[in-house]
Amino acid sequence: MKGLHKRITHIQGEYVQNFERARARLFAILLFFTLAYVIVGVRLAVLMAPEIIHPTDHTTQQVYAETQSAPKRADILDRNGILIASSLETPSLYADPKLVNNPKALAQEIVAVFPDLDLESITEKLSQKNRFAWIKRHLTPKQRAAVLQIGDPALNVKNEYRRVYPHNNLFAHVLGYANIDGKGIAGLEKAHNDTLLEKPSPLKLTLDVRIQDVLRAEIKKSMTDFEAIGGSGIVMNVNTGEVLAMVSLPDFDLHNPGAAAQQNMFNRNTAGVYEMGSTFKIFSTAAAIEFETAQLKDSFDVTEPLRMGRFTIRDFKPKKYPLSLAEVFVYSSNIGTAKIAEELGTDRLKYFY
Repeated sequence: MKGLHKRITHIQGEYVQNFERARARLFAILLFFTLAYVIVGVRLAVLMAPEIIHPTDHTTQQVYAETQSAPKRADILDRNGILIASSLETPSLYADPKLVNNPKALAQEIVAVFPDLDLESITEKLSQKNRFAWIKRHLTPKQRAAVLQIGDPALNVKNEYRRVYPHNNLFAHVLGYANIDGKGIAGLEKAHNDTLLEKPSPLKLTLDVRIQDVLRAEIKKSMTDFEAIGGSGIVMNVNTGEVLAMVSLPDFDLHNPGAAAQQNMFNRNTAGVYEMGSTFKIFSTAAAIEFETAQLKDSFDVTEPLRMGRFTIRDFKPKKYPLSLAEVFVYSSNIGTAKIAEELGTDRLKYFY
């Protein structure tokens, strides 16, 4: 009995030791998880501190962002379905000024990514009391990556749409352009602004990319040959009146219209008012034939300038021999046309006009 009692006492002592050891381990595990939760809680409190101090008005920020973002506009196609204007989704950078701790320091980091931005202007934006400020619209993938490297919680990006023109300035004046907020400012972009914003399907034009390209090349060549300051041209379908091409030179870069000189923005086809000039010779010649005061074979001396009162009429490229009525028209002779009109007389010419 004495040995059995000793054996039971030994077993009980070993059990108590194992129990104490297990309880110690359990307490250590409990302490570890408690410390882990405390650390996580402290970290969350640190991250949430700016939000606690300056709670974000998400509704105001969202509404402002939505009203100021460039919307998607419908594509524009030529008569053959070739794309000449479209909208691409791009990220734009904005900031919540109330989350900025050091406006000047953050502005310096931003300007390091975007050297074209003004440091003072960005600092002022980041110092405002509102909850939203655009920093840079339409970032490239490289620029977006650089912004992410800054890692400031006050900076964020929002996707919006940018208008792009695959043929650049080929349709500059007739197509026009939209501003950074997606509103049509000039040309067809302005004329069909509501349609392009509301219509999901593309807007198809009567213009033809191929004819437009040929017309522009010819006008540009003529400007070079004659040292002209400008030129314009329109190609139309005589049966339907459809405009197949419309070019005005000089033109401008549709992706950067703000950099264009003022005279380059002028559409000579639609905004210009000109004297009819030599085109009026068509009517003078037709009047002579109509009233039979001259025939196509009749000759007119154009070798010397014509003086009428205090005016002297000359030819741009004078001929040294007499011209027939037909040649006066072909060579666009000012002297010959004036003599034709003189034979017609003022009354008949005015009546014919």
